[in-house]
Amino acid sequence: MPLEVRVLEKRIKNWKKFSGAVAIYPLDAGFSEMYISYTPILLDSKTEFSAICDIFSPEDMYERYRPLYQRLKKLECQLCWSGLLRSKPKFEVSSSLRNLKRHMPDLSLDNTLIEALSSNADLMKDLKKIKPSLDVSLWSAKVKAGASLSTEDLINVLTDLPRKPLDVIADFYENPDRITWIARLTSMVPPDFSCDRRINTIFDTLDIVCRTAKRVSVSLMREVV
Repeated sequence: MPLEVRVLEKRIKNWKKFSGAVAIYPLDAGFSEMYISYTPILLDSKTEFSAICDIFSPEDMYERYRPLYQRLKKLECQLCWSGLLRSKPKFEVSSSLRNLKRHMPDLSLDNTLIEALSSNADLMKDLKKIKPSLDVSLWSAKVKAGASLSTEDLINVLTDLPRKPLDVIADFYENPDRITWIARLTSMVPPDFSCDRRINTIFDTLDIVCRTAKRVSVSLMREVV
């Protein structure tokens, strides 16, 4: 049994293990599924947790929701750290969104999600404990039109999405086929006395991020749709 599954056993209803990755399906969380992958670093490894939060899945997506995707795309953000001795967590516009804006100069930026995340005291407290890297972005490319993805396929897609060319992301912006938030958190998880608490804090962090993204999405949907 993978370490993360053992620690989170009482918080999940099912899990699957694949080559180099684990899929977790929570009992109650702001995300429907989480994918855990590992990247070796010298004698250790860093762990990436990708939480999936559907607003509209491909099956539920309609043309009238396209303006909502385009509105939400402007909200993408990432975590950064300020200060040297006592660094503080701070959310800012994601580097990928800034790159997309250079490709699409008319694309505006919006701090609504940044402000919502930054104002959550529990989230900021948890971030200080685990000091991860964190990126909150929308699904941004079409895959296997008309076919359902296997879990292994989905893990590969999640790995590949950040590397998609800007013209592919721009095409999806114009014609999205789903509205799905992806919260990616990367952290070292050493197998020591603190790992149980650390893994649970990571779960809590992604839960708060996804619930916040969903709440903001629903609020903006009333304005756009």
